[in-house]
Amino acid sequence: MDLDNILYDEVGSGYESSDNDIDYMESSCVNLEITENYSEEYSFEVLSPDEVCQYMIDLIAEVNSILEMPEAITKMLLNHFQWDKQRLLDRFYDGNQDKLFREAHIVYPYPLKKIYVNEKISSQESLLEQSTFDTVKECQVCCSSLLVSELTGLECGHRFCTNCWDGYLKIKIMNEGLVQKIKCMAQKCEIFMDDNTIMNLVKNPKVKQKYQKQIINNFVDYNKLMRWCLTPGCDRVIKVQYVDAKPVTCKCHLTFCFKCGKRWHEPISCGLLGKWEKIDKVEAATTVWLITHTKDCPGCHSNIEKNGGCNHMTCMKCDTSFCWLCLTIWDNHNFNHGCNRYSEVYNHTENKLQTDHQRYIFYSYRYNNHLASLNAESEIYININYKMQDMKEHNMTWVEVQFLKKAIDTLLICRQTLMYTYVLLFYLKKNNQTDIFEANQQDLEHATEVLSGYLERDIVDENLADVKQRVMDKYVYCEGRRQILIKHIREGFENDWWILEYNI
Repeated sequence: MDLDNILYDEVGSGYESSDNDIDYMESSCVNLEITENYSEEYSFEVLSPDEVCQYMIDLIAEVNSILEMPEAITKMLLNHFQWDKQRLLDRFYDGNQDKLFREAHIVYPYPLKKIYVNEKISSQESLLEQSTFDTVKECQVCCSSLLVSELTGLECGHRFCTNCWDGYLKIKIMNEGLVQKIKCMAQKCEIFMDDNTIMNLVKNPKVKQKYQKQIINNFVDYNKLMRWCLTPGCDRVIKVQYVDAKPVTCKCHLTFCFKCGKRWHEPISCGLLGKWEKIDKVEAATTVWLITHTKDCPGCHSNIEKNGGCNHMTCMKCDTSFCWLCLTIWDNHNFNHGCNRYSEVYNHTENKLQTDHQRYIFYSYRYNNHLASLNAESEIYININYKMQDMKEHNMTWVEVQFLKKAIDTLLICRQTLMYTYVLLFYLKKNNQTDIFEANQQDLEHATEVLSGYLERDIVDENLADVKQRVMDKYVYCEGRRQILIKHIREGFENDWWILEYNI
């Protein structure tokens, strides 16, 4: 394979990434310590586009050194097995190679090899081949009469003019987005085209560029041991040794689950998260948004829309201060009253379906409340950047104001953990251990709201040394409470304390 024609300098990710690295203050759900417990048992690499490209080249070369066939065919076979080298080699040597090539839509290459044993092609054969090339033949697509030498084809024997090939490939690449499974242009022919042939036939530079990018995108998408970073604009790839539901962290600081490719969702499994998201889409497309983002003020009953992360709300109309979650007046709000606990007193029916739905609404509301705060994280980081700049203008150094960055990182990972604990509680059967679970959750929720309140205040008008100490104390406390909550949940799974019972 002519890798110089196929691979390119500016490899793009599936997100059409920008040229610049992601600024560390614009990263998502940062938690620099989150992978510490997993680093020894689950190793991973963060690859740049160039490193991904080189990895693909090395893998093709490694397999080709064993199979000893054209590199283009080796690449097509690897792609057929989703770049699983061992699966390809096991299948290749199982004794039925002809069937393998048919399934991969590749012309079996070995019968096409010409083997010369101490003899040369006779002059008559040479003249016959030359005369065949000089024969005029009609392109079966555009009906142009051309010399056979001016027609181009594949190993399947179908030949067409280069203009028809170029137009056909442009449609397949630009309109249909195909890369690895572009078939021969002849009707009913199932043979796939290789990269070398496609690159030689495509004339438009833009079409070539898109095809080149799609080659690497397809390589990553098909390779089960690789995932693109989820951060928009980040073009890095995470590579692991084996697939598992463990956290991986990109250089842009985003931590996500490698197995499902979603936010790192401890303490719930990929399966439980998928189940929750399924019912969340069906049950609450409109209702949850309304109850998450709008409420009636408990003082004047004016409709209020939530536009920040803190749950301590103040009505702009009547100045009533209240808790967004339970609508209790803030001065009377006591976090020990169980703002985070679901109670059957919320239900006014004995119908199980209605009861389950009411239960879902309770937990979904709290889940989506934290999710809305997380989705506003880019704005949160921008606001904190402004505050860091203001504090530097008040005689604090760049190093001294980094506590705000750490505080925001802690706030977001605490909200993320709380968000998923509500999913788990929705499915759990009540027992003594769930009471402890909810108590730990309540402590973390209270501490998180206090930290959020600190960070939303105009802190530059206060004693900055005191502000720094209070914020640092609170984010350390929050992380400590989060670890206690996570530890208890893990112990619950290890000791079979948790019983899943709700199936809607």
